Amino acid sequence: MPASLRKIDETKTMFIPALVQMLTEVEEDMDTWADQKDEEEVGQTDPYHTALSSINRLSMEIGEKTIMPVCTGMIQ
Repeated sequence: MPASLRKIDETKTMFIPALVQMLTEVEEDMDTWADQKDEEEVGQTDPYHTALSSINRLSMEIGEKTIMPVCTGMIQ
């Protein structure tokens, strides 16, 4: 329901920022990072790919008039 998502303030203030945070999370322990499997082995179900897919679908559904102001605020 794209219209409902546009009207809910939490979509702009909590949900989209949480997805962006998932994109920017980095493993800080180098040993753990080195032991992680490659993208092909993970099956793209890790937090990064989940957030990327979710942001893509959400932006297509609710439109750029809603997504752009939220993302512009986070980029600045």
